[in-house]
Amino acid sequence: MEKIRFIESNIESGVAEITPELAREILEKHNRDNRPLKKDHIKRLTSSLKNNEWMLNGEAIAFSKSGRLLDGQHRLTACVNSGKAFKTLVIKGIEEDEAFGTIDIGKPRTVTDLMNLQGLPKAPLFSAIAKQHKAWIETEHENKHKFILTNRQYAERSIALHGKKYVDVIFPAFEATQKLGRKSAAMGFAALLILNTAMDDGEEFFAELESIWKDECNPDPQSPSFVLYDFLMKEEHIFRPTTMTLLAALTIKAFNAHVKKEPTKKLFWSPTDGFPSVEA
Repeated sequence: MEKIRFIESNIESGVAEITPELAREILEKHNRDNRPLKKDHIKRLTSSLKNNEWMLNGEAIAFSKSGRLLDGQHRLTACVNSGKAFKTLVIKGIEEDEAFGTIDIGKPRTVTDLMNLQGLPKAPLFSAIAKQHKAWIETEHENKHKFILTNRQYAERSIALHGKKYVDVIFPAFEATQKLGRKSAAMGFAALLILNTAMDDGEEFFAELESIWKDECNPDPQSPSFVLYDFLMKEEHIFRPTTMTLLAALTIKAFNAHVKKEPTKKLFWSPTDGFPSVEA
């Protein structure tokens, strides 16, 4: 860092607080010929602002010499939508014609990259479980029976921060699911709820399921773990995103039967039953 030397330039930069009112004014008066807005990206940014997850990180709102907005329209739109002010680096005085076509051409960090920066597993499964857990804890208690595994969009940083905050809850589920033949976010989320409620019984259940998957034992055909495994092998469609809630619910139901030591011939769940609770 000591070797970096600043040179003379007409560019000005500094940290500023952008209020929703100022953001609206900038968008109305200085945002022209910019790229189309990406609604999903705006939703993620708006959610981050509303949940106070925004951080001053060096990304700038950039303006040309003439005052034209070159970069930052999504952040400014999210500021207006959320009604929340945010602090950001602001750069003014960029050569408009030379710079405009070069904005945002770098590869953005993925959520797994951000997980790695936080010292967390750089694995899609870990971030996928973290995403479902974030949706779960954001669901009101009285509505948890209506829970559906989400495909909602979160900002990558928001999921990474959630993963870091709840790593002690998420990591055991990640480890248990990682050992199975299919690395499913739905089963990972079910494992999280199970292990967080009944760690000893949960570890026993997933160890049994792992040994069945690896063909290391001769299971009872009516054991809940085998019935779950057999169902998964016969119904490959269960791993599709549209059936994630069903898969998580069946995993929990199999565990509940395991705890009760109930012989099981078939697992069944319908959304009208409500999302099942883990029985300790």
